[in-house]
Amino acid sequence: MGALVSIIVVVAVLVVLGALSLLLLSRIYAQFSPDGQKPTLDDLAALWAKLKGSVYTRFVAVGFIALLMTIPLAFLKTVTAERQQRYESVLNDIAGIWGAGQSVAGPMLTIPVTETWTSEESNTNAEGKTTRHVQNHVAKKHVLVLPEQLRYDIDLKEDFKRRGIYNSLVYNTQIAINGDFVIPDVQKLSDKKLELHLDKAFVSVGLSDTKAISTLNPLNWQAQPIAFDPGLRVPVKTLPNKNELLQTVHNNKISDRIARRTTTEAEAANSTEHIGGVSPGFHAPLPPVVIGQRYTFATTLNAKGSYGMRFATFGRNTTVNMVSSWPHPSFQGSAVPSKHSINSQGFSAQWRVPNVARNYPQQFILEDQAYNLSEFLAGVDLVEPVNLYSKVERSVKYGFLFIGLTFVMFMLFELKTSKRTQASSSQLHWLQYVVIGGALGLFYLSLLSLSEHLSFSYAYLISTAIIVAMVSVYVWLASQLTSNAVLIAVLLAALYCVLYSLLDLEDYALLAGTLLLLGLMVAIMVATRNLNKPST
Repeated sequence: MGALVSIIVVVAVLVVLGALSLLLLSRIYAQFSPDGQKPTLDDLAALWAKLKGSVYTRFVAVGFIALLMTIPLAFLKTVTAERQQRYESVLNDIAGIWGAGQSVAGPMLTIPVTETWTSEESNTNAEGKTTRHVQNHVAKKHVLVLPEQLRYDIDLKEDFKRRGIYNSLVYNTQIAINGDFVIPDVQKLSDKKLELHLDKAFVSVGLSDTKAISTLNPLNWQAQPIAFDPGLRVPVKTLPNKNELLQTVHNNKISDRIARRTTTEAEAANSTEHIGGVSPGFHAPLPPVVIGQRYTFATTLNAKGSYGMRFATFGRNTTVNMVSSWPHPSFQGSAVPSKHSINSQGFSAQWRVPNVARNYPQQFILEDQAYNLSEFLAGVDLVEPVNLYSKVERSVKYGFLFIGLTFVMFMLFELKTSKRTQASSSQLHWLQYVVIGGALGLFYLSLLSLSEHLSFSYAYLISTAIIVAMVSVYVWLASQLTSNAVLIAVLLAALYCVLYSLLDLEDYALLAGTLLLLGLMVAIMVATRNLNKPST
């Protein structure tokens, strides 16, 4: 669609410029015609024969050709986008098999309760007699208790999985979780009578992609090991709606790929069990607990994942220590690290988050209060600073600029040569400009195809060498001037070196590009300062 729009715009501009050029020729001829009569087509053809050798006419013609080059550039952008979509599809397929972006939430302590209350209803009949009916009600509910102190120690080890020509960045993670619970007096959570089933309490831990778990150690509860069972155990089907989920994803600044998977998994969880919107996961039944007593817990697990890692801050005070050998982290979510260190050997980060930073309490009745426990997430994305498709796409964006600058460079050489030799034999034909423009456009296709098999630097070097050699040899064959061909080769190589520098820059790319344009404009001003002066 983008390529079609570009083509329509270019054709429309060419038609308008052609009509304006024809009108301009007509007015020029009418201005200088001795009899002032309306010119015929033959007259216009004769005038064009006189004007086509003018340097100004050549500049206009080369401008038309440079504008035409935007059509293949638009197609190249489309091809690059299609290849990137294919790349994203492969990454998602690998993530579906290896493991998606992981999000750990927990542990959460759940205490089943029986809520009882009575209701009284009065009815008055036609005779004015009032009768009262007392009804007893019983409801099975669950009290959710979050940890007092919670600590995650997360170690991410990156890996690459290959499919065809594509490499996907994945990771293996070891997560150590420890902290403590204090069993609260939950009667204050309801104005109705609550009967606590303290012998049926259990602990649940949420992990967004449980099929990617490699190992899961038992829960160490007060130094007593308790094996985990699959699932979160509590069937509550009151997940936030899709719009709320998307807003949560947006607030936590999760990348698009993770966002799509998060939304899909959360919608699927509507038909399964979850706790406060957290699903899936695993749980461990506990021995009888006592109100007011503090209980310590610890467990570790190993899991596989892709893209990034998130964690929920369930503790009254939550501390997270994360280390990785991947040197390109992007910290995301509702909380940034309180301190971090990044170098070529990897990164380390620490989060300290109090419970006042989030919008849900330390304990509540699940069936009475529908809090979204996934609304406050933090973590990191493992990113490749600039992947090859984004680099190719950025280079194509500079394509029209570089083709235009190359054509201007050719025109300045021709102008200088024609003033020195007073001959036009060294001038390039307009069709030769089209050929050169096509060769310059092939640079980006070569870069795209080679970079899928080689490193981007080698692909760029080879593509540059091919195009510079092709263009400079073609100029030498067309003009028979070795000096021009050598100078063209040097300047083209310099232009592509500048383009490579722009592609490597991220935060300063705009500034560097602006300085480049200013410098080139100064060079053009210097080269054209004597256009109206006679040659000596």
